[in-house]
Amino acid sequence: MSLPTVTFDSVVEYTLYRLGLEQESPPSADYNDVKAILNMRLRECWEYAQWDFLKVLVHEDTRADAYVVSGAGTVAVDGYYARRGDFNTFPRYSQYESDGVTVAIDLLDDPTPFNQLWRLRNPDGSVTYYTSGSIGVVTETPPDQGWIAASGDDPAPSVTRSVYRSIDLSDGRTVFGVWAEDPRENEHAQMVRTSFFNGTELRLDASAPDWVYYHYAPAAPDWLDDSPTPTVYEVFRQPAVELAASDYYAGQGNTAAASQAKARGIERLDELCRRYAQMNTQPRVQARVQVPQMGWGR
Repeated sequence: MSLPTVTFDSVVEYTLYRLGLEQESPPSADYNDVKAILNMRLRECWEYAQWDFLKVLVHEDTRADAYVVSGAGTVAVDGYYARRGDFNTFPRYSQYESDGVTVAIDLLDDPTPFNQLWRLRNPDGSVTYYTSGSIGVVTETPPDQGWIAASGDDPAPSVTRSVYRSIDLSDGRTVFGVWAEDPRENEHAQMVRTSFFNGTELRLDASAPDWVYYHYAPAAPDWLDDSPTPTVYEVFRQPAVELAASDYYAGQGNTAAASQAKARGIERLDELCRRYAQMNTQPRVQARVQVPQMGWGR
């Protein structure tokens, strides 16, 4: 459901009227100040009103050319193995030391004649910890199971394709936290570990469940930069005007008027949040409503 809009200029005019100021030509310093403050408050109202918890399906991606070794009796072998070129025309994967440069252990298919085996070994090949595969059988990828100890300790490890899980944030949302359950219904809900954000998706720990809840705010527009006739959702007008008025009065030293305008702005913003939650028809859980903590009256 789309919300009705009004022009940004009409909101500026209403704010000037609210403050007992006239729009002059050329614009006065007061006019420019009010316009800039109003733009900031509209952005903050936009962001706060839409802070929400969204339940989303986690995307699983196995395109990363890497493997994870786990469960080895020789624990140094366990870890993440990234692709490092080829070894005798076969893929080679390597685990690195903490400096991220020095190779610690290789995972590779050693095509020794009549002994076609995948090996977990040190880089120079002098120590082989574990081997897997069938003699004489060529496999392009390391097997998950069937590993046996060579110089390594039992138990032998398992080797699995590296999988990362992520949620799509290509629309510019800012995420404040990710949970395995709705944290409003379960105060002990476990947070999901995140790794990094690449501009379009937020990577999650591989153990993340299929569905997660995340707390977010959408990317806010900057109405001053919109052209030629920027518009504003009408529901944001009143709280933004009151909060901008509070800023203006505070700058003029009128603390009583600033305090009153601030209280009205917060009250209208709280009402706005409730209205937005009722009008929103997208498949999300109900918006959270609370008194904002955004430093009104800076």
